[in-house]
Amino acid sequence: MKNYLNKSEDELIYSFKNKNLKFYDLIDFYFMNLKNRIKESSFYSAYNRINKYVRLLPNIDVSEIDYSILIFWWNRLKCSSYVKKRIKSDLKGIFEFLDLYYGLHNVEYKKLYVPKDYSIKKIKKKKYFLSISDFKRFYDCLNEERFKLLFLTAFVCALRIGETRGITIDAVDFNSHELYIYQQVVEIGKGKFEVTSVKSENSNRSILLPGFLFKRLYIYIKKNKLHKENFLFCSKRSKDIPIGSSTINRMMRKCIKEANLNKFTFHAFRRSEASFLLENGLSQESIKDYLGHDSFEVTKRYYIGDSEEKKAKICAILDDKLSSIF
Repeated sequence: MKNYLNKSEDELIYSFKNKNLKFYDLIDFYFMNLKNRIKESSFYSAYNRINKYVRLLPNIDVSEIDYSILIFWWNRLKCSSYVKKRIKSDLKGIFEFLDLYYGLHNVEYKKLYVPKDYSIKKIKKKKYFLSISDFKRFYDCLNEERFKLLFLTAFVCALRIGETRGITIDAVDFNSHELYIYQQVVEIGKGKFEVTSVKSENSNRSILLPGFLFKRLYIYIKKNKLHKENFLFCSKRSKDIPIGSSTINRMMRKCIKEANLNKFTFHAFRRSEASFLLENGLSQESIKDYLGHDSFEVTKRYYIGDSEEKKAKICAILDDKLSSIF
């Protein structure tokens, strides 16, 4: 990470007090100011988005940025309407920061707009929930122990991809058989990563590992001679570097195709585990805590769904009871 993230606000103001401020310098100091004001996961999301899209604007004096420059850049952005809305929000933050710290008032970004889509929209397909049998088909296509253990751990413990990558050996308690989730790995550019705190306070949690999973993890750690500072799922280059998200996603695509399953993302493991636990009688409060959510409403809205087995059972009951009547 660049040094500007370690500078104080006083240094920021003093550095450019009597200088013309370039746009990229403004972005750098905006990052420094933003870093300790929002959640780390939100910060790095904005950091990646701004570096990918906003830095496509020319690095000129901020006073020279007008609508003609902005609209030329805006119309050539290759991203969705949703991302454009986020980018405009980023611009709002950057230029409000400019006004607050430097007294330079620039509201040209307000003239940009994201056109509304009035086309006829199809009903969105429901999120895909893996059944246990689906996961088993996916799992059987994995041909390397570290991938088998990675996906099994993510599925059983309902982990986010960043949380899975962020597990170090000292997060595994060999006495109590608990796994502590307190950090995650986030991308900050191609091949670069940062270890940060987890998404929210409630995401900081401990998980009691089932016996079969703890045994597999213990054998894997001993066999690979991993030490407490090493990542559990590390890069082949170094035990101190987490496995790359692109490596994980590439393996997922391969196995989904081989298992002939519907396409799904890593997050589907969390959703499927939540539904599985609910179907097996676990309380809403327990599921919320297990997933590290602030409220069960979040769990219910985004994670709980009907499994294919549950749908088939309901269908069979209706068919049995009503077919003779109608």
